[in-house]
Amino acid sequence: MRGLSKTFMNDLLNSDGLLQPILQRVKDDHTLMLAIRKGYINIYYRGGNIMRVKEQRNGSYNVSFDNNYNKSGVPSPVLPVTIESQDAAKAWVGSFQDLKGIMDFYFSGAS
Repeated sequence: MRGLSKTFMNDLLNSDGLLQPILQRVKDDHTLMLAIRKGYINIYYRGGNIMRVKEQRNGSYNVSFDNNYNKSGVPSPVLPVTIESQDAAKAWVGSFQDLKGIMDFYFSGAS
């Protein structure tokens, strides 16, 4: 069964929540889609997983980008692997354009 904890939902929906900048970006960007899974979320771009966010027991979130998309050889942005503040979430949001570029190259089949 899909679902998120109350804490996870609060961190997404509340203006001071750790993950609120990510949800806001998804709302503002029609090329992104948020999918709720069991205990985590995926953010999809063009059908590919641009970001996975999984709740940790200590109130933080493990975050990842699937580097298998990076066939271009362009260095991936250096991003926090843990979100413990809105600043870390904002760093991920700020990197979406670079990550989208990596994924666009992958999806183009140019590799």
